[in-house]
Amino acid sequence: MDDSIRRSVEREVKILLTQQQYEQIRGRLQWTAAVEQVNHYYLDREGQLRAEKVNLRVRQIGNRYWLQVKTLVKNVKGGPSVHQETETDIDGAPDFFDSRTVKALTGVETQGARRVGALTTLRHTLSVEPEIELCLDKSDYLGVTDYELEIEYTGDRLEAVLALVEQLGLTAGEKPQGKLSRFYARWRGLEKK
Repeated sequence: MDDSIRRSVEREVKILLTQQQYEQIRGRLQWTAAVEQVNHYYLDREGQLRAEKVNLRVRQIGNRYWLQVKTLVKNVKGGPSVHQETETDIDGAPDFFDSRTVKALTGVETQGARRVGALTTLRHTLSVEPEIELCLDKSDYLGVTDYELEIEYTGDRLEAVLALVEQLGLTAGEKPQGKLSRFYARWRGLEKK
C-alpha cells in the first residue's frame, strides 16, 4: 500500500433514475468524459462497518486501484449527502483485510472484512461550473442494472445544484441511497435465498 493518503470531503446530491430518464439526460448534454470503474466492496461479518456508516472499497479503473474509505457525515432528504473520504493507491483488490488493517483504515473494530462482490459503473462526467460536476452512472451488479445522477460540488453551491436538478426536470426528494446501499440490499437478498 502506498503511504500517500489523500483526504477530502465529498458533497453530492444523488438521484436514482429510470432507464428512460438516464437515456434522455445522456442524450441532452455534451459529456466530456466516459470511464468504466469497478467498486470492489468489503463487509465484516459482524456488520460493524455498516452500523458505523463506513464504506470500505477498492476502486479500479483499468489497471489502477485505490483503497477508499468513505464515512457518512450527513444525509439530508432532498439535499446533499456528505462523506469524509480517504484514499490511497493499492496494488489490487484483495479477498480479505485482516482486523488490524480494518481498524487502522476505518477506526472500526471487526474480525476483518472480506470482498463480497463488485459493482461496475459506466460514468459520464461533465463540469457545468468550476465547483459542480455531473456524473451520470449506469451500474451493473449481482444481476441488476440501475441508473443514477450524482451532482458533486464543493463550497456553498447547494442552491445552484438544486436549480440544476430542476432544470433537468428531476426532483431530489428522497434521502440518497448510494451504490453500496443498493449493492448491499441486493447482496443480502441473494444471501438469504
